[in-house]
Amino acid sequence: MNAKKYKEWNAIENIIPTIEETLHMEIVKYDNRYAHESPDFIFYNGGYSIGIEVVECHPSVQIN
Repeated sequence: MNAKKYKEWNAIENIIPTIEETLHMEIVKYDNRYAHESPDFIFYNGGYSIGIEVVECHPSVQIN
């Protein structure tokens, strides 16, 4: 697992059980399906899959 993926995993790991329960899906464990850049995580229930992209938001008072 590369450093970027590890950071993303740390950002989402504590809510994975809630996502799985809510969607009635299980996360796809890290494998070659994660080799491409998007999505960050894949949840799958045997018939459907949903991709989750982990993002960071840093609000600023400065206009960019």
